[in-house]
Amino acid sequence: YEFFNHLSLGIDASYLFGSMNQKTILQNTTSYLSTNTNTTFNAFYFNYGLQYYTKPNRNWSFGLGATFANKTELNPNYSVIILAIDSSQLYNKPQAPINYLLPVNYTVGLSLTKNRKYTIVADYKYQGWSALNYSGFNYALQDSRRYSVGFEISKKRSSYNTLYETSYFQAG
Repeated sequence: YEFFNHLSLGIDASYLFGSMNQKTILQNTTSYLSTNTNTTFNAFYFNYGLQYYTKPNRNWSFGLGATFANKTELNPNYSVIILAIDSSQLYNKPQAPINYLLPVNYTVGLSLTKNRKYTIVADYKYQGWSALNYSGFNYALQDSRRYSVGFEISKKRSSYNTLYETSYFQAG
């Protein structure tokens, strides 16, 4: 939504859901155990954004944007079933919830366009995985950073006071 001249604000609301099943088998020459872990998730996820754009003169346009999503808990339900070799249940109970989170993430980007034909873009995205303190045997999550650049040449045609893109080339 454009609140001010050349400034737009927005929100992306999502409902996330799904399940994860994991099976672990422990076996030696005399015994066998199968552990089945089932986790279901659901949560609302919000991503906020803003965009500033301007046309400083007749030939150039400029855009600057950013998005932000806060840390989000996935509200898990967690159960474990342990089976013996004959498939009899040795254990089957819901477990105390484990904290599953999505990290804080943000993105910033800019674009510069000349004559509505040539566009150069650059983006930076950050995801703060290390702050979640997830780790296991010989691993731990690390932050993610991505830098992107791109270029576009666009061929446009005007008809009935409307501008149509007829072809384009992109690289990045």
